[in-house]
Amino acid sequence: VKPTLVQEQCLDLAIAKGRDIVCKARTGSGKTLAYLVPICHKIIQKSEYETSVGVQAVVLVPTKELVAQVYNVVQELTYYCNRVITCIKLGTASTKQEAAMLRDTPSIVVATPAGLLKHVKNGSVVLKETVQNLVIDEADLILSFGYS
Repeated sequence: VKPTLVQEQCLDLAIAKGRDIVCKARTGSGKTLAYLVPICHKIIQKSEYETSVGVQAVVLVPTKELVAQVYNVVQELTYYCNRVITCIKLGTASTKQEAAMLRDTPSIVVATPAGLLKHVKNGSVVLKETVQNLVIDEADLILSFGYS
């Protein structure tokens, strides 16, 4: 398996150099893995010396369909380390069910901005002390929806 160009460039910057990344690439270029692999790497490294501290990564996407797609990629990527890395998706279940899932302190939360904001406002999730990574996938589309 060979990484795509965007993965090759992003993985080196994010994992080896610990850099923040702004990436613009076409659909199907491998961006999702380019941001998820470094996130998972960081969570696994942190788990070696620290127990679960709360939500460590937030992935914001513009639509519920993309929430499901990204969540599925996380599930596939973390298949063999699902005791260390847990992930939930917001916006597909009732607020009460999602609040219960958030109490289990997942490592990664995938959500639309509105789905996450609902839980931040009602106190189901506190992010400011634990989140290490924030991904805004399709940022141009999210901003065009009025989230800023």
